[in-house]
Amino acid sequence: MPPSHQHREGLRSRKADAGAGKTEYGAVVLLTAALVAAVFAVDVAGNTGALYEQAFCRIEQGEDCDGPGSPSDEDVETRREAPEPPAEPGCEPLCEPYPGWTPFVQWPGVPGNHPEDSIALESILDHDSADVDDVSHKTIFTWPWTVLESKKQDAYIWAQGGAMKGMWTARRALLHFLGGSGDDFEVDANEIMEDVPEFREAVERQRREIAREAVRQAKERGEKGVVTFPVRSEWNAFGYGPDGKYVYDDSDWINTLGSWNYAETGEVRVIPPTEPGGEWSYKMTTMTHVKKYYDWDRDKTGPAVGFGPIKSPFSERDLSEMHRTGLAQEFWVVGDTSPTTSSGTL
Repeated sequence: MPPSHQHREGLRSRKADAGAGKTEYGAVVLLTAALVAAVFAVDVAGNTGALYEQAFCRIEQGEDCDGPGSPSDEDVETRREAPEPPAEPGCEPLCEPYPGWTPFVQWPGVPGNHPEDSIALESILDHDSADVDDVSHKTIFTWPWTVLESKKQDAYIWAQGGAMKGMWTARRALLHFLGGSGDDFEVDANEIMEDVPEFREAVERQRREIAREAVRQAKERGEKGVVTFPVRSEWNAFGYGPDGKYVYDDSDWINTLGSWNYAETGEVRVIPPTEPGGEWSYKMTTMTHVKKYYDWDRDKTGPAVGFGPIKSPFSERDLSEMHRTGLAQEFWVVGDTSPTTSSGTL
């Protein structure tokens, strides 16, 4: 498979159009030292390396230099970026209600502060942080590749072949990882609901709890007319039981996600009884959002993927090292269900 990544090259070497004299270099060193001192004085030490590089480049090449604010194409492809700022926090799970039946133009966004945000940030900083030749070695069996690069070929062939037959989503996710883009990988959360009945039951249970809470709050507020609550739950975990084992047995989703987090957004309308002592009713329309960070454990040396007797010839450690050397890249898995409407009386 042709490599789908670019190895880190470090600072690019540049040839000067004309050499600089010792006097000029000495002046630049003194000037740069003064600038660095000023930088540390305002606690922006992270800019020091950039100042040094820019100063020496200017002496060698004049104005034709890459500096802060003007990255080259290679820099753009290998830069480290922190995750986007978190969305609005949850409303636990109901936001402030509005009177009447008026539908919302836009539902609340997904909750921020995902439980795996710190894992994602660490992964971003770790990606392409080591050279493959420093991590792995070549053998007569893998030449001209290192052992790790050969493992990547094994993973690609294994995913493309029949070993993952029936695990179509897990296969696509592994190929996406090997492709190295780091882009979000979208899944159909409706399929998860259909394939994993235990997850569907957990979501339906949460929806019933939200409906009960909406009716309780409407009663507590003494509402006399219809009120509509925006819904935005916190992230909830699914996948593992108290014993640390999976609570479901779908091999495709186990090898794609394992465990994941889910949240609910939408709206629930509460209708007071028309007669004293009558039943309160509700009508709720919500979507379920699934989110998981797809990463590999560097401490695990057993087969990374597989189910039953079929096990992969590469380990989680191998895949984690592929991420660290830029041969592959970890990513977010995201998915939403279609809006679902339910109603009832309480």
